[in-house]
Amino acid sequence: FRSNILLVFPTISLLSENYLKLQNDEFFSSYKIHTLSEINEDELGEKNIFIYTPERYLSFLDNNTSYFDFTFVDEIYKIDNDFILDNDTPEENERDTAYRLALEFACQNSKDILLAGPYIQFQKPDAGRNSFNNFVRVNKFTILEYNDVEIVSKNITHIDRNKFELGNIKYKLNVSTSSLQDKVVQTIVKIEGNTLIYCGSKPDVERFANHMLKNEEYLSLLSEKESKEENELFSIFLEHVGNTFGYDWVLYRALEKRIGLHHAGIPKYLQNEIINLFNSGQLLCLFSTTTITEGVNTTAKNLIVTAVKKGRKPLKQFDAKNIAGRSGRFNVHYSGNVIDLTKEFEIIINSQQDEIEHKNYDNRHNKTDIDLEVTLDEFLTDDDRKFKDEINEAKQESGLPNFIFNSYKAIGPLDKISIYNRIKKMSPAEFQKIEQLKRVLNTSKGKEIHWEGFQTVINICSEFVSNSDLKQLMEKKVGKKQFSLIVIQLASYLQNGFLGTVDYYTEEQKLSKDKAISKTSKLIYTTFKYHLVKYLGVFDLLYRFHYSQVYRKDFDNVDGIQILLQRLEYNALTNTARKLSDFGVPFELVRYYDRLVENKNFDLYESYVDEKIQNLLK
Repeated sequence: FRSNILLVFPTISLLSENYLKLQNDEFFSSYKIHTLSEINEDELGEKNIFIYTPERYLSFLDNNTSYFDFTFVDEIYKIDNDFILDNDTPEENERDTAYRLALEFACQNSKDILLAGPYIQFQKPDAGRNSFNNFVRVNKFTILEYNDVEIVSKNITHIDRNKFELGNIKYKLNVSTSSLQDKVVQTIVKIEGNTLIYCGSKPDVERFANHMLKNEEYLSLLSEKESKEENELFSIFLEHVGNTFGYDWVLYRALEKRIGLHHAGIPKYLQNEIINLFNSGQLLCLFSTTTITEGVNTTAKNLIVTAVKKGRKPLKQFDAKNIAGRSGRFNVHYSGNVIDLTKEFEIIINSQQDEIEHKNYDNRHNKTDIDLEVTLDEFLTDDDRKFKDEINEAKQESGLPNFIFNSYKAIGPLDKISIYNRIKKMSPAEFQKIEQLKRVLNTSKGKEIHWEGFQTVINICSEFVSNSDLKQLMEKKVGKKQFSLIVIQLASYLQNGFLGTVDYYTEEQKLSKDKAISKTSKLIYTTFKYHLVKYLGVFDLLYRFHYSQVYRKDFDNVDGIQILLQRLEYNALTNTARKLSDFGVPFELVRYYDRLVENKNFDLYESYVDEKIQNLLK
């Protein structure tokens, strides 16, 4: 008899953070902890804890049917598209779909389940909008509401005519302080305690930081504080950032002046260390987007709010409360200061709160073919029922077995059928190119692709892709041989990694270092690791099934492009390197533990991290 626990967190960062906590907790020493979705029976213990993101839990379900004694799902509000907070996450309509699917299967496969999230406004009974209430009723949940409890009090004030008050202390900015950037600098200079600055977008984070670097008053404040003994870790980290990414990168220049930056365009291991340095007082201030609310534990006494948007979307009351929650920290500060430079932030916090919805549990809206796979009959419209009948008919006509439709659940059955029909129509030349792609991938361990073969895969998938950024890269043809841009970019990334892609943008495209790193981050962390891998995974599944039918082979014994999927998701093949990639370590450590290099040619910071993670490797 096995005891299985499932923990679902919204991000890899939270997954890694909780993995470490459990590993260091003696209470859980008898449990085997799993974070990778591919698990063999012999890897399981009598007691198991599975820590996944919603997407990874769905991947786990492709090949496993484990039943869980207890399941915990964090940040449950993400089932509702309106509540997706971070403007840097992949396309929101895909993210909330994955959350709803993961939750549905967790409810079906769990004996006991706890859902959690901050500041959720539940629906009032019989108010006309009952979707979440229906979800609670059908799945027999009990609502426990603690919205009125704040562990750390928040003092919200705004700057009026260049004056503001914190507690009993009155502050006055310089007469000449008129621009938003200047007000931020002046406020940081005047107040005591480390300060977090919320910015509405990644460009804003870097714009504010650049302004700080030129400001004489801040530089003067910095020189006063230089007497503080500099942390040795800070020194070796700073040197690592400069040597690895370039001394011209805005992050290096900011860190040099004890300013931190935090957004999704910064590699994860750098984000982790920046938070540690901020919490230890080595950084005087930290500029961030809403990434700071995603499983990041800061000890900020003060929060300055510079925007009432997250990207292009206006902040909701829920968003504003989540951001304000970053000021103050239990067991560190008794209260937190929120300084509102917008004059609207406090209004939003005090506005009417939006109720949470669950679109699979009402019959006011028509459902997609993905949603229909998990929606109960009582919540279907007449159009839904008709559409579901059409889908079931198309499934039967396709000849595809159920396990195909039950895999890669975030892509609907109609798209799978369409891709399969296109695969069946492949010419002999297309088939040969894909077989060559498989051979090159396997002999190079996923570090090289056969260009014509990968272009063939792109040609097949591109007409079914919904994400606009990915579709554009697939359709844009370049060079004499007219390869899709994504073929060239992927080949470069597999051979040269993150830093090689940055070099491509700076040397070939003549972009600045800041823009090159920003474009590289979006390409790798969002387009490749989230969007592309999903479509390639479905292609691989359907191609292998077609091959097994044509050549009458057992499906499980047919090779495909799985090695490329692993490279894209983890940039590593060995279990150790994949776990380290999740955890967030310097690129050189992933390369070493993936056995791509024989020796530990680490700098001082990489050696420090290597020593720190040895406990993870046991």
